[in-house]
Amino acid sequence: MGEAIARLDQSLIPTEFKGELLESLQSMAQRSSTLVDMFAQILAGLFGRHGLVLMDSDDPELRKLEGPMFQALLERNEEIARALHSGKAKLEALGYRPQAEVAERGANLFVFDDGERILLYQAEDGGYTDRKGERRYSKQQMLDWAHTSPERFSNNVMTRPMMQDFLFPVLGAVLGSSEIAYWGLTRDAFHAMGMTMPILIPRTGFTLVEGTVQKNMNKYGLSLEDVLFRLEEKQHAWLDEQDRLQLSGRFGEIKTEFRRRYEPLVEPLAEVNPGLKKLGETNLSKILEQIEFLEHKTEDAVRSQHEAGLRQFQRIGMSLFPDGKPQERVFNIYAYLNRYGTGFLNESLERALCDGRKPSGMLYVIVWIAF
Repeated sequence: MGEAIARLDQSLIPTEFKGELLESLQSMAQRSSTLVDMFAQILAGLFGRHGLVLMDSDDPELRKLEGPMFQALLERNEEIARALHSGKAKLEALGYRPQAEVAERGANLFVFDDGERILLYQAEDGGYTDRKGERRYSKQQMLDWAHTSPERFSNNVMTRPMMQDFLFPVLGAVLGSSEIAYWGLTRDAFHAMGMTMPILIPRTGFTLVEGTVQKNMNKYGLSLEDVLFRLEEKQHAWLDEQDRLQLSGRFGEIKTEFRRRYEPLVEPLAEVNPGLKKLGETNLSKILEQIEFLEHKTEDAVRSQHEAGLRQFQRIGMSLFPDGKPQERVFNIYAYLNRYGTGFLNESLERALCDGRKPSGMLYVIVWIAF
């Protein structure tokens, strides 16, 4: 972590917030023995004041509480597997592509054995095996471990939602779009366990618009929707507006007019010599290619003349929708924290997001840390 923080130091520009930011990270790293500890401290530092409960899903004490659920998952393993395949079939029938693998004979559990985390599969004899069939476990052995050593087990992506619901009174799960997609496979599995699937709530997404970027957006009359969905179209429209000589239209007229007057000349040449018609058609094609060559060179010259404006369009796109992806998928939050501090995060969280009213009471969010 020390090396990573040093590299971060080199990549960030000097600001009034940089020193405190790096000192905070260094202090967290010194107090952490694992990456999970570090991640928890970062989240607590950013959002703890607003009400936050962090759970380490790999905590041995938590695993003890999960023991009865691991036993239930093992006892009903075949039924859960059938339910997941049923959920997959229903999604596919509706025209959706499953966002998580539902493996054949998958037990949807991991077991730690001899220092390895092994994904379990159902064996023909009712027990369990690894993917290659090199390790074998009886069902009774698994049930005994779930009772005496539940820390040896962990959930996969399909059974984790049910374990969360077993541990906590989950009214609604706030999820990203990909998570919602794979949770769609689990409803029948919840029912197989005698549980009710929580309400799925799409996570609120934010796009950070910096002052200079907003200024350029206003300059070109761009809305956020324009940037996210039609920036290239808007850029071409703006560039066309700069073509005060209407060169694009005039080139099009020239090509149309030339073709109209030249083709009637080529057609009767076959009566003189059959080869002349072919030569005339080739000649027409080459002349049109030369006109288009000049047209492209002119377009390049116009783009070069307005290079500053095109760079501003590019900067807007890279800032708000980098590489055609949401900011959160590409940018690290520390570049923004270095420029603006943490104030903008706290202000955003303290403002009402929907109807202008602040929520009554304290809002607690549980973050499930799985590493």
